Amino acid sequence: MIENSNELLKDNSQRAKITERVFIFLGITTVFAVVSNVMEHNLLQDLKGGLMYDDSQLEMSDLRQGIIGLVQTGLTITSVVVFLGWFRRAYGNLHRSGIRNITYSETMTNWSFVIPFINLYRPYQIMKELLQEMKRVVITVVPSYRLQISSGIIGMWWTVYIIRGILGQIAFRSSLRAETVFELSNSSMAFIISDTFDIIAIIVTILMVKQVSKEEEMFAESLKVAKIKIEESVEN
Repeated sequence: MIENSNELLKDNSQRAKITERVFIFLGITTVFAVVSNVMEHNLLQDLKGGLMYDDSQLEMSDLRQGIIGLVQTGLTITSVVVFLGWFRRAYGNLHRSGIRNITYSETMTNWSFVIPFINLYRPYQIMKELLQEMKRVVITVVPSYRLQISSGIIGMWWTVYIIRGILGQIAFRSSLRAETVFELSNSSMAFIISDTFDIIAIIVTILMVKQVSKEEEMFAESLKVAKIKIEESVEN
């Protein structure tokens, strides 16, 4: 199962911590976005009902929405970058460990998210293989070992990721064609639903990264012991 490898594993714990923190900041910002969208929706509902607002109130609402949206977009891009960096290194460590017959290349962890159709299932497959291979190494040292991370959280992570993407697209497209007060109101409601689900997705992602990171630590320690056993058996 494991070949001798002179290439050292790359520490991934710092990337995991950075990823968790970025997602926490994104989650907090998304909560503010939901509150802001609710305020915007209520304002639009009032306008539909004939209630009048002065220009300064409307401009303040637009400014608030714009600032929160800008911060949210920046953190979303950052979260993608740090998550892919962590994910790529985690999977790449399987190759560096000397494990034979790894299914995908290290770079596929990134490309799997952007290649059409493949991005609907390949990241889940890679994450699943990552956990399976780490477990195979650990049980060579601790035969009774069971993964500390629930296998269900991987499926949950990927499910909410897909739904999050669909809801985000619906909200974004509704904003592009919104012109009337009625359409703007519907668009704001779409963003409320999308952002609320984003919060769920962010929480699941944080929990998953935290748990996988713990498995990585166990994997690294077990790998050292496993390779020592292999070297001793060769010498004998």
